[in-house]
Amino acid sequence: MSRFASLESSIWNAIKQFYLASPLVFAYCSTEVSEVECYLPLAGLIDLEAERARVAKELEAAEADVARRESKLANEGFTAKAPAAVVQRERASLETARAALEKLRGRLGEL
Repeated sequence: MSRFASLESSIWNAIKQFYLASPLVFAYCSTEVSEVECYLPLAGLIDLEAERARVAKELEAAEADVARRESKLANEGFTAKAPAAVVQRERASLETARAALEKLRGRLGEL
């Protein structure tokens, strides 16, 4: 276990113990910076309802984007006529869009 992983584990154990003993709801956001997952407690920093609404709107747009890309790739006319490189690029874009969709779902779940 790396030093960072050990430190992260210790910090998260302390935070969990504090928040489990507290009546407060623990809301946080997370992001990855240089391969290190960073967490920021949101309590008192942002309007959680407004943030939920914003993320839900992004989620709706991401779902529509994934559906549009899936529909495009399901169209035999597109896949038959388009150059292989274009079809492959669209498949890669679909995977990227799906990953973004899952991150948004996770973020909404964290809030």
